[in-house]
Amino acid sequence: MWLKRHKQNPAHSDTGDYAGAEARHNQKVNVWNGLLKAVELRLVSPYLGINIVRLGAPNLFLGVMIAVPYLAQALAAAVGTGWLLRSRQPQRFTAQLFLAARLGFVLLAAVDFWGKNADPALLFLVAVIVLNLPGSLAVIGWQTLLGQVLPASGRAQAVMWRQWGMNAIGIVTLLLGGWAIGHAPGVHAYGVLDLIAAAAGVGEVAIYLRFRVGNYPLPRITTWHEEWRALWKDVLYRRFVFGGAVFYFGWIFLWPVSLRYQVSDLHATNAWMAIWAATNGAATMLALPLWKRLQKPVSTARLVPFAALLLAGVPVGYMMLPSTGDVLLLNILGGIAGAGMNLLMFVRLLDVVPESTRLMAISAYGIMTNLAGGLGALVSIAALNISGVPLAAGIAAAVRLVGALLLVWATMNRGWAASAPKSVGGLHD
Repeated sequence: MWLKRHKQNPAHSDTGDYAGAEARHNQKVNVWNGLLKAVELRLVSPYLGINIVRLGAPNLFLGVMIAVPYLAQALAAAVGTGWLLRSRQPQRFTAQLFLAARLGFVLLAAVDFWGKNADPALLFLVAVIVLNLPGSLAVIGWQTLLGQVLPASGRAQAVMWRQWGMNAIGIVTLLLGGWAIGHAPGVHAYGVLDLIAAAAGVGEVAIYLRFRVGNYPLPRITTWHEEWRALWKDVLYRRFVFGGAVFYFGWIFLWPVSLRYQVSDLHATNAWMAIWAATNGAATMLALPLWKRLQKPVSTARLVPFAALLLAGVPVGYMMLPSTGDVLLLNILGGIAGAGMNLLMFVRLLDVVPESTRLMAISAYGIMTNLAGGLGALVSIAALNISGVPLAAGIAAAVRLVGALLLVWATMNRGWAASAPKSVGGLHD
C-alpha cells in the first residue's frame, strides 16, 4: 500500500526513479489528507454563521468569528514561526498542532449540548477562537512541508488535484450534512456533526504523518530582525505580498455582509446554506482543471490578477440585493473565480518565496494577508451597521478591484511574468 510507512534509503536518494516515486507518494498523501480535511470542514464551516446567529449573536460576534481564523493565522505566523524553526521534528510538531485544532471541534459540540444555560453565543465564539490558534500555525508548517516534498515541476498539478478532490467530497458531505440537520430529531444535530468532524480530523492527522520528508535539511534558525530587510528588498516578493494583502482585505470584507444578508434578510434555511455552499464547491471543482489548463499558454503571475478581477464581480451582485436564486448564481461565479485565486495564489507564493528563507517568507506572507483579511471582516461589520448591505458590498468590490490592479503591478518587474511558466515545469505536462 502506498500509505505504508517508509524510510528513505540513502543509496537511492539521488536517483531519478526514487525521487519520482517519492514525489508520487507525497502527491497521493496530499490528496488523501485534503479529502479528510474537506469532510471535517464541510461538516462544520457552512453552519458556523447560521449557528451563532441562532444562538443570539450580534453583528459584532459574527464579524469577530469570521475574522478570527485570519487574525489567528497572522498571530501564529508572527509568534509561532520561531517554534517551527526550532523544532527538530517539524512534521510531527505540525501534526500535533493539527490534532489539537481538530479536537477543538469537540468544544463546539460541548457548547451545543451544554452551553444553553450560560451565554451560548459567547461560548461558541470562544470555542472558535481556541480551535483556530493551533490550526493557524499548523497551516504554515504544512505549506512549508509542501515546498519541500513536492517538486516545482509538479507542484501546480498536485495542488489542483488536492483542491479538486476536496471540492468533490465536500459537495457530498455538504448535502449529507444539510439533510441530516433537516431530518435529525432533537436540537443537537450541529453538535453531532462537530463530533464526526473531530473524528475525521484524527484521520487527517494520521495521513499527514505519512508524508515522506526524506533527508531535507532543517531550516536555518533565524529571527524576524535578521530577515525582514532581505525580504523587503526582494521586489518580486514584496509586490506580490502587498497586492495579495489588499485583495484579501476586500475578499473577506464581503463575507460578513453576505452572511448576514443571507440569514437575516433572505431568512436562509440550513438547506439553502448547504445548496449555496454545494453550488460553490461544484463550480470550483469544474473550474480547477480549466485554470490549470490556462497555465500552459498564460503565466501564473498573469492569471492571478485575472482571477482577482472576476472575484470583484461577486460583491457587485450583492449591491443589487439579490434573491435566493441570484445568490446561487453569485456562488457559481465565486466558485469559478475562487478556484483560480486559491490555486494560483498558493502556487505563485511557492514560486516567489526566497529559497534561503522559505519558512520566514511564507510566514510573512501569512501575517500580511491574514491580518488584512481579519481586519476586512471587522471593518465590514462597521460598514454594515452604518450604511447597510449595498454600500458595504460596494466597498468590497472597490477594494477587490484595487487589489487586482496591484497584482497586475506586481508583474511589472524585469519581465519576470513573461518567463513565469518556465518556473513551474509541470505546467506543460
